[in-house]
Amino acid sequence: MVLRTAEETAKLQKRFLELCDEASVAAQKLIIERGKGYNVNIAIPDYFPDGERDIFYEVHKKLMRIRSLRNAPSEHAADAPIEDSILDAINYLRFMYAFRKLVAEREATR
Repeated sequence: MVLRTAEETAKLQKRFLELCDEASVAAQKLIIERGKGYNVNIAIPDYFPDGERDIFYEVHKKLMRIRSLRNAPSEHAADAPIEDSILDAINYLRFMYAFRKLVAEREATR
């Protein structure tokens, strides 16, 4: 059991949420940067012809990569920072969210 004062808990919570915001901003920047080169004539959903199944597979790959990096000797992990894979996983989960919303919007207009 963790024992903290209310002030310590509030401070930790504030910092944790700041870091969550930082991750969101970094993930969004990553989408923009990577998309400059190849999302010109193809929309992101077009990369996932089987929809959620394809996105779930990408999430799975990223989570396996993170697991692998966590277990890799540090000299090998330095070549591929774990944060990059975490941001990729965040983005694939964001894609899943957006894809589900798009499907719901289409179904609502039928």
